Amino acid sequence: ESSLDAVEWASELTRFRDLERGDALGTGAFLTWTAPEAGRLRLGYILKPRTRGPRIPTGRNDVDCVVNANVLRGLADAGLNRTEGFEDACRYLNQVTANQRFDTCGLYYPNTYYFHLAVSHAYRSGAACLESSRTALLRHLIGTQRSDGHWRNSAGREDDLHATLMAVNALLNFAATSGAEVPPEVREAIRSGTDWMISRAE
Repeated sequence: ESSLDAVEWASELTRFRDLERGDALGTGAFLTWTAPEAGRLRLGYILKPRTRGPRIPTGRNDVDCVVNANVLRGLADAGLNRTEGFEDACRYLNQVTANQRFDTCGLYYPNTYYFHLAVSHAYRSGAACLESSRTALLRHLIGTQRSDGHWRNSAGREDDLHATLMAVNALLNFAATSGAEVPPEVREAIRSGTDWMISRAE
């Protein structure tokens, strides 16, 4: 049963969705910031003290794929999968996956595999609507692993260790939802990725 705090949090989230926002995408997914938009960005808005409430760094709210996956994880953990916007966020994330926009959809997460990890957490928590993403992301993880076992970040700075850590953890989450039998290629990818990380620590 959901706690009152979780229900209030979910209710607050529904106030901040990508709906009827002029030039916005109209995805229906959740916005990143639970704060009013500034419209035209003004210096007074940027410098306003924290005691006067939250502010959006750019003045304009946005839709971030990793943020939406994290929201779905929180809602699913609380048993609030019927929250308004849940299915819209799922559709948005499944579209990101289908279009392979891993490098550009996470505005605040400059690593290709942040998305895979966040989606895997949400799916493991009970966001079953991400099944198509799970299948495609597993295929992408297996297909982009390097021959020595590591993954390479193609979004932002080189950060192979961080990318590999997130990729392995995403595989572990997906493996935990695959039933009694984990596919051998997933087991091997986890093993070789773990071995590579251990070798880097030696």
